[in-house]
Amino acid sequence: MNGLWYCQAYCELAQDHRVFRVDRVQELTVLQQQDVDEIKLTEEENIRPWIMRMDDTDTLKLEVHLTAEGVRRCQSELWLSSSIDTHEDGSGVIRRSISSSYQTWAVHFFLGLGAEANVCQPAELRSLIQQKLQQLLNLYQN
Repeated sequence: MNGLWYCQAYCELAQDHRVFRVDRVQELTVLQQQDVDEIKLTEEENIRPWIMRMDDTDTLKLEVHLTAEGVRRCQSELWLSSSIDTHEDGSGVIRRSISSSYQTWAVHFFLGLGAEANVCQPAELRSLIQQKLQQLLNLYQN
């Protein structure tokens, strides 16, 4: 998906099936078969629901205002593309729920868009972006 490889596996830490991005796997241990319900995707199924899976108990409301260029760039992100409401002038807004565990990724992604994206909510994500910007400012001032 989006040029990346994923592997569905049982996670001992989470005690549940998860989908892992292969390029981020640092260590893998093959264990003996345990009494775990196996969930296997068939060729007809899509891995998207597994990758975009959210813990409903820990979600945040995301609202991001985008320029036309920001819309164009966000449309290439699978998990964002379906959440963009595009205006007549090409600008748009993203409104969706995200898992709080996506915040670190979101900080880097939206900072990468520069002035093409303005994260309005959640306040926690805005604060993390401000902290990262302050770190960058400190780095480049010295």
